[in-house]
Amino acid sequence: MIEQEFFIDILKIMPTNAVCYLQAPNLSSINLLNKLKQSDLVYFSVLELNESNLQLIINCILEEDIQDDVQTIEIRYENYLLFEGFDRVQYGTVSNKLKLRDDFLNKYINDDLCNISTIW
Repeated sequence: MIEQEFFIDILKIMPTNAVCYLQAPNLSSINLLNKLKQSDLVYFSVLELNESNLQLIINCILEEDIQDDVQTIEIRYENYLLFEGFDRVQYGTVSNKLKLRDDFLNKYINDDLCNISTIW
């Protein structure tokens, strides 16, 4: 499923300890819900993307299809927005500050699944 693969590939290009903000009111994954904290952003839960949490999210994507529950996702690092995704993480925008590998560019940017922000 392309949404799963896209979501996982986005997570893998993020710096360690980036912060993931999820808007997923119908999320039912107990494993992930137990790790999420309430954020300062209205309607968002937050999770630091350390190694164990990153692996947890990837496992939840593969085993529980959690991408289907995600309305909006923002990933930030040191208060900079690095990724913003929508509607089951079917598409999104990455920061122009991220160094993207050629395979990522060819797979997602040239396929209109992902844009590179000209602003952030």
